[in-house]
Amino acid sequence: MSRRLAEAASKALARRRPRRGFLAKTAVVGSALAVAPTDFLLKPASAYARVCNCAGSRCNCGKLCCDGYTEFCCTIYGTNGCPPGSLYGGWWRVSGSNYCGGSNRYYMDCHEPCNGCSCGANGICSGRCNGTKCGCALGSCNNRKAGCTHFRYGQCNQQLKCVGPIVCRVVTCTAPWKLEPNCTTSSRTDEQTRNHNRACLSDVSSPPVGSLDRVAGSAGTIRVLGWAIDPDTTKAIDVNVFVNGRLVTSVSADQPRADVGAAYSTFGEKHGFDLTFSSTTGTKEVCVYAVNKGGGPNPLLGCKRVKVKAPQPTGILETASLSGGGAELAVTGWAVVPGSDKPLEVRVSVDDADVDQLKANTKRKDLAPTLGDAGTKHGFAATIAVPPDPHRSGPAMVCATVTDPKTGKDISLGCIPAAQPAEPAFCKLEAVVGKRGRVQVMGWVIDPNLSPAQL
Repeated sequence: MSRRLAEAASKALARRRPRRGFLAKTAVVGSALAVAPTDFLLKPASAYARVCNCAGSRCNCGKLCCDGYTEFCCTIYGTNGCPPGSLYGGWWRVSGSNYCGGSNRYYMDCHEPCNGCSCGANGICSGRCNGTKCGCALGSCNNRKAGCTHFRYGQCNQQLKCVGPIVCRVVTCTAPWKLEPNCTTSSRTDEQTRNHNRACLSDVSSPPVGSLDRVAGSAGTIRVLGWAIDPDTTKAIDVNVFVNGRLVTSVSADQPRADVGAAYSTFGEKHGFDLTFSSTTGTKEVCVYAVNKGGGPNPLLGCKRVKVKAPQPTGILETASLSGGGAELAVTGWAVVPGSDKPLEVRVSVDDADVDQLKANTKRKDLAPTLGDAGTKHGFAATIAVPPDPHRSGPAMVCATVTDPKTGKDISLGCIPAAQPAEPAFCKLEAVVGKRGRVQVMGWVIDPNLSPAQL
């Protein structure tokens, strides 16, 4: 009779407790029957609540350490996130939580790694093997246990066949797969944990919000645009940019966004970000996360795939001027291959005739924001002797060109007319006449630098 009751209760429990399917095993139900047979069979309570498992302590069964669940990470470590060295193994949700403003609340299990320990068919290695201690968190009966539960949902880090016991739990109002890229969207529920809470979880109801609006790949660079706000502060927060799963840069979301300011008037409009950074060629997956000021998980703002082409040389011919009767040409400018610190050769021509080849290796600190990680030694400045051209009727046209080291293609840095040195004005004093206490001066003056309209 007791076996049939246990099996029937096990099936009923499996339907009612989707989170902890293993609790529906006959052994657990049998334990519940032995502890409180009347309550378990006649009252709508779970077998889990009837099993007093106090992690080897002397706590009374009514204490939190004995309820079968694992303590929150923030209680043990002060941060609502997995402790260093541990990993997410899975998650479950509670629907319509008051802690999340009526939205879903998510619980994420943090597991110790197995570190070479073997595991059985359930994919959990023993805490005795990997060194995980089991007990009431911080040694208190008023805290749930830590390092004791050998269970895995399996929606996170599925590439790992084995994980260790659960050391603590993370709680968030943001979907786990938006916080942790290694988690899937496959859902589990456990309404029994609806009222599990700690004072240190007060920030989880307000994770950062935002959007990754655009990701654009160009020659050797990637540009990301969007916005992010942490409801816990009106100040700008940082966003982390990952490329193919690797953190490449961070930037403060402090740029003006009128649309964001209109939608979130309390926080103002300075919560946008617009960042361009160097990248190797190929197809890239770019993901951006908002950094949670409260220390909780960093929510994913979005991911986009872009193609980055090989960078082409870029630069500009800034100035060109002739002096010495047109025999000396002074030029300045800069040229660079984005992301490369190697200097380029710049060909300078006057009226389509090459006159010199310069190396763009002069330090230009003023170009640091433009050149980025290519360094600042990409300027050029030189005075070049050029043959005079008696047939030139106007200003000389000066051009600068570089050759793409990868394709051999010529890239123009621009053409500008050479500035001419000002010519001296000339004049003639023709007469000076004194008459009735006055002096009359007569003559003429010509300024060759002025057009007739300017005279």
